[in-house]
Amino acid sequence: MTKLLDRLRKARSSLTGREQRIAAALEEGYPHAGLESATALSQRLGVSAATVIRFAAKLGYGGYPDLQREMREEVETRLASPLQRLDQSAPLLDPSIDGQLADRTFEAAVSALTRSFSALDRAALTLVVSALRNCSGRILILGEKKARSIALYLFAQLNLCLPRVSLLATDASFEGDNLLDIGRGDLLIAMDVRRYVRRSLAAAMFAESRGAGLIVLSDSTASPLFGRTKLRLCAATSTAGAFDSYVGLMLFADIIVNMIVAADPDTTRARLSLGEEAWTRLDVFRSEDASDR
Repeated sequence: MTKLLDRLRKARSSLTGREQRIAAALEEGYPHAGLESATALSQRLGVSAATVIRFAAKLGYGGYPDLQREMREEVETRLASPLQRLDQSAPLLDPSIDGQLADRTFEAAVSALTRSFSALDRAALTLVVSALRNCSGRILILGEKKARSIALYLFAQLNLCLPRVSLLATDASFEGDNLLDIGRGDLLIAMDVRRYVRRSLAAAMFAESRGAGLIVLSDSTASPLFGRTKLRLCAATSTAGAFDSYVGLMLFADIIVNMIVAADPDTTRARLSLGEEAWTRLDVFRSEDASDR
């Protein structure tokens, strides 16, 4: 979650109608809208430049250029590679500082959870859950690179709650094959986290061209997929070093699944019964007889 979005959320109730218009434009067009000058933004929205400047001050910035600078820095940070961030954070990762690294990592994860939940778009969440429950076709889950772990986590639970849920393979030579039959009535859930994999965008665009719906779970509105759908949720990430913590997105996966189960527990119960039969016949889990105790 960006600092700007945090500020917008906190100031939302105090914004005037014209300021609300500016806020909506910055949210929907992030990050490109924030790169416009105050004059260009005001002309596009039909408000005065003075209103844009007062808006920035109301959010706590020294001026509109400060707002733009913060947005640029946020985007640059999000697009940095783990190698670059490792070099930047090297002084903080001294293993000789007993316990501090573990503490910082824990604090980063808690921060990601807290900020993700506090900024959760409840209206968008309701739309996402409704779209999943009412999907008449297949639900395909896509996650590349680091987003793969989140995609697998969601699939492992959602597959036990709803029928026709599939986790797409990420083998480049078969990605097109996976989407051969996608079309109207289907949903593609795309996990998109920095550094934003090009193939995820290409797959989403192809699915849309075939009439499928798109759900996006991302770590930032800077994701190239975020503006393509209203079925979207953005979780905060934090880091204590080179790698981000994605526990915020896993929290969203848990919330989505729990809402689906609560809305129709009978379907989940039936699928779990089928699962138990399959797991037993395939000898998935260890036996719990006396010799194993």
